[in-house]
Amino acid sequence: MSVQEDLPDRIRAARQRAGVTQEELARRLGMSTKGYRAYESTREPVPERLAQIADALGISLAELLVDDGLAGVRRELARLRNDIRLVRRELVDTLDQVNGCRQEISHLQRQ
Repeated sequence: MSVQEDLPDRIRAARQRAGVTQEELARRLGMSTKGYRAYESTREPVPERLAQIADALGISLAELLVDDGLAGVRRELARLRNDIRLVRRELVDTLDQVNGCRQEISHLQRQ
């Protein structure tokens, strides 16, 4: 399958990976949702618009046009690292709360 044949699929997949709706991406591009939807079905965007789509999704034009197999892995790795940071913060907060409760219980038992 050539790049041109699967370009609508690549655009759709990139948008979905970014967690963006068609409506939101159309808004970011300053166009109608109907106009944007054509890019995911049949209409080929001009090169300038392709660059805008990639930029709006936070990826390079190369990532949008060529799937080297690693781009998706890199994005997923970055997403997982961010998730780990968030979980660590939540764990630290929870442990702080548990320690605070233990101190209160200890204090109450001494009374």
